[in-house]
Amino acid sequence: MRHTSQIILSRKALAFNIDFLEKEMGSDVLISYVVKGNAYGHGLEMYAPLAAATGRVKHFSVFSADEAKRLYNCLVEPVPIMIMGFISHKDLAWAIEHNIEFFVSDVLRLQEAIKTARQLNKKALIHIELETGMNRTGVNEAALFQEVFPLLQAHREWYHLKGLCTHFAGAENIANYVRLSKQKEVFSDLRRQFEQQNLHPESSHH
Repeated sequence: MRHTSQIILSRKALAFNIDFLEKEMGSDVLISYVVKGNAYGHGLEMYAPLAAATGRVKHFSVFSADEAKRLYNCLVEPVPIMIMGFISHKDLAWAIEHNIEFFVSDVLRLQEAIKTARQLNKKALIHIELETGMNRTGVNEAALFQEVFPLLQAHREWYHLKGLCTHFAGAENIANYVRLSKQKEVFSDLRRQFEQQNLHPESSHH
């Protein structure tokens, strides 16, 4: 059977698109290029090196540690990589050793990250995911004060707080406007709580 469609990857077209996004976002915004799901079907090992070759891509994001390893191995020059989803305890050591950033969505992962960083004598690059109303993933306010803040205060030498993030599902749909507006308010309030605890995340995800 003859194929009726194909995907063509063009470095020139990609550079044009990146330039457009950077102008829209502004120079003070770091754009992370998400390549989960095999680069959304484009082929991770094909797309990522092409994107990196434009010289414009400064950050990649993936879903899992497995994807992070594939991405790390196919890049000619290192580019920061962030794991937004699944990472097993055994993969934490690999991530920390290779300067891979990762989401911390619960207290257990934070405890394991600190423990592993101490064993390796190297800081973990963490992004704290906050629960702001989607009720799917992330640390809620009660856990922040009861467990997360005390852990972060007591073990500053074993992590670098790269960022804060949350799950804004359905942000493209105007029907979710009220919920998303409330989530933004909660997120801003929780970020202020970090600052009041003398914990200063490097960035906030949007």
